[in-house]
Amino acid sequence: MNFLSDDLFRFIKFALVGVLNTLMNWIIFFILNASGFYYLVANIISYSISTLNSYLWNSRWVFKYQGDNKKETTLKFIVLNIFGLVLNTIILFVLVDKLKLNKMVGLIITTAIVMIINYMINKFWVFRGTNS
Repeated sequence: MNFLSDDLFRFIKFALVGVLNTLMNWIIFFILNASGFYYLVANIISYSISTLNSYLWNSRWVFKYQGDNKKETTLKFIVLNIFGLVLNTIILFVLVDKLKLNKMVGLIITTAIVMIINYMINKFWVFRGTNS
């Protein structure tokens, strides 16, 4: 495979992991919330579990990271996901409250923007030096 097709294939795998983690997050949240957990606690737990799952799939399957410094990579991944959450919230707020877009349209646009940024930061900062 040439560079472009390798990158496209990696991006598709990254997107698949993202979709599955989003579903995991929502399912865990709804189960915990329906079981009586306070919704903020349910959100923290579901987000944390899906972020861990995302790290495992991204490091082993998408980027096939084999670097020596796993602690640094893990910390970078956590920082990136906190940044992604903040960025996602800001973009969604601007699109819906300031530009008056429909919430679902805003969510779709926000997800696409953050997914691309998240992929690029994962590739060039979090999992830099990958062997795949």
